[in-house]
Amino acid sequence: MTGFRLTKAAARDIEELERYSLVEFGAGVTVDYLSGLQDTFARLRDYSGLGVARDDLWPATRSLRYRSHRIYYRSAPDGIVIQRVLHFARMVRRGMIDDR
Repeated sequence: MTGFRLTKAAARDIEELERYSLVEFGAGVTVDYLSGLQDTFARLRDYSGLGVARDDLWPATRSLRYRSHRIYYRSAPDGIVIQRVLHFARMVRRGMIDDR
């Protein structure tokens, strides 16, 4: 994944999303959703100013909605850091976003 990296929390978010989606929607929908998510990461890498500033959660953090999820990310010298991938309806608090 050149140009972006996932935090441990974001990697777990995606694993949980994949497990849930496989059970609820099947393999085809899951593959399509995850492929679109990867494409969105690449777009954020290329245009890191997209989305909404969310300094209230973590310094220099932005968020962008992708279908039913919101991607929390920040620019980094070598691309972007995907901090979390959470359902758009979830209440997000400061302690939920970090760079580990």
